[in-house]
Amino acid sequence: MTILLVDDDPLTLEALRRLLGRAGHSVVGFTTGGEALDWLADHRPDAVILDVVMPQISGYEVCRRLRLMPPMRRLPVLFLTSKNGTADRAQAEAAGSDLFVSKPVLAARLLEQLEGIRRQIEREGPAA
Repeated sequence: MTILLVDDDPLTLEALRRLLGRAGHSVVGFTTGGEALDWLADHRPDAVILDVVMPQISGYEVCRRLRLMPPMRRLPVLFLTSKNGTADRAQAEAAGSDLFVSKPVLAARLLEQLEGIRRQIEREGPAA
């Protein structure tokens, strides 16, 4: 599975890239939402993992803009963030997220969530 990973913390980005790579995923990572949106104009991942708090463009805004791109409307989006309040979850849902996971997260839980996404893609086919 190809995963677009967006987190403004380079250490978190690299740790997640290694974790997901060891689990067999191909990972494309960016530290800003703008870079991710530029990449999405020409590429199609199988899933997106977004942090919420990022400079210039928040993860919520990246998700909203992604949902406006016809080929990305059904793309699985998982928020992985230090935000964990009810309002944060509601804002993520309003932006179009599919899953909301608070940091810190156990590696096994994150991989389990992604496995669920992979199974969904196998059942339903890639988001069109």
